[in-house]
Amino acid sequence: MHKVTTAPQQTVISKELPLVSKDYEHSSSDEDGYLSPFNGSDDGSGVAESGSLLDEMPPFSACSMSPSARSLSPIELEPFESPISTPPKSGRSYSGCSTPLYGTTTPPTHQHPAGGNSQPAEGYVTLDEIHARIGLTPPDGNVSRSRLNLETIFEGVFLETPPKKEFQPKGNLFRRSIRNRALLCENFELSDFLSVSTFFSGYDIIHQIGSGAYSEVFLVRCRKSGKAYAAKHLIDSCKDLMCDVAYAEIQLMKTVPSHPNVMQLCDHVLENKSLTLIMHLMDMSLYDYMQTRVRPFSENRVRKMLYQIVLGLEHLHQNGIFHRDVKPENILVKFSSGIVGKKETLLLADFGTAASIAQRPPYAIYIATRWYRAPECMLSLGYYGPKMDVWAVGCCFFEMLTLKPPFQGENEHEMLDSIHQTLGTPSSAVLERFKPWNVDNLKFSRRSGSGTGLQIHFPLMNAFGMDLLKRMLAYCPDQRISAKNLANHVYFEELM
Repeated sequence: MHKVTTAPQQTVISKELPLVSKDYEHSSSDEDGYLSPFNGSDDGSGVAESGSLLDEMPPFSACSMSPSARSLSPIELEPFESPISTPPKSGRSYSGCSTPLYGTTTPPTHQHPAGGNSQPAEGYVTLDEIHARIGLTPPDGNVSRSRLNLETIFEGVFLETPPKKEFQPKGNLFRRSIRNRALLCENFELSDFLSVSTFFSGYDIIHQIGSGAYSEVFLVRCRKSGKAYAAKHLIDSCKDLMCDVAYAEIQLMKTVPSHPNVMQLCDHVLENKSLTLIMHLMDMSLYDYMQTRVRPFSENRVRKMLYQIVLGLEHLHQNGIFHRDVKPENILVKFSSGIVGKKETLLLADFGTAASIAQRPPYAIYIATRWYRAPECMLSLGYYGPKMDVWAVGCCFFEMLTLKPPFQGENEHEMLDSIHQTLGTPSSAVLERFKPWNVDNLKFSRRSGSGTGLQIHFPLMNAFGMDLLKRMLAYCPDQRISAKNLANHVYFEELM
């Protein structure tokens, strides 16, 4: 083990003022590297503010843990002594359970209840054990003990009653803290927690990129090649690759040949009833890209990005798959240097809800994200098809030009009203095409007239572009343009 070396600086401690100490040189332990560096504060500034551990340390994050990523701050500002402790030697005293202080005057004796037990409570460790683990020898005879449970340091919380019987007093403290934490959770599998928190088989987690309702995405590095990937960890349990959780993402997408605008699966890890998908690393989603913008994209730039989305969608439909959840969050962007400025490469991703076109309706009734949900998905009882993807791409087209989704609502009734405000209320003849109806959603408000139309939003838009947008956002799917005709539209003639 490495030893903690100290700077020959003096530190002053008092009950009234915050503790200020000089930085110690960084040192790590092979077994318990998280206990270094010893600084007086979390950010390494050497200043410990008064307050509790919750104020001094951030919550535990397994994904960001590294030998030098965390500081163990002083836990108590008052010197910690026991009735059987001896005066410190060599001018060194101890604050809390961890921080050695130098050049301090002997503090006043801390009063303890009479008859206190000289042995630490079960589940706690002595100060000697702490220093033994980090390679630091405390003063002779100092057997002071801390009432702080080491396993809770990384959580940033105190446990009133630590786990008793299964509590692991020995072994690697990082793994041990995770193990003991898992014992507190009911119906919790330790192996699942370890695989998600520290590594996937063959891959090391660097940090978390994002999360959603059904998955978490991590930046990982392959141990064999050293290459960085994106790992999508599915939250729902998965027993095998034929279960509902894995079928669309793996089995269904295996039938789709490679395409430059469709995200391909590089690898998968199935262990402990948990599935993780390994994919190429992209820079950001289209949604995040739009969030960085102060002004909308130029129409020419939107046309180039839209064409890539359309090509990816056509490829899926040609191979008998429709996405069912196209939205900016599920379109990923990779940047590269072009002749003039940066160049974007867009890929369709997240096929967890993809379905086979060969299946016959009805499909699942509640599908797709609400703002990008086609009218047939809301008005019928699962009788929709691949043209729902065309509607969603049309919404993305509108949003890239304005940075705002065309239709917004808190529920399906509001969504239909928003659509009717722009496209007009459908006639009875049009509604007949959506049978069997979703009766609950037929109670929408009737609007007179044909709606405001799309032209009002884009008075200077290219005529071919406006024609394309209208065809994509046609109310009835029978009148909506197909993905194949969409890719061959004259609007993209210069890009073909």
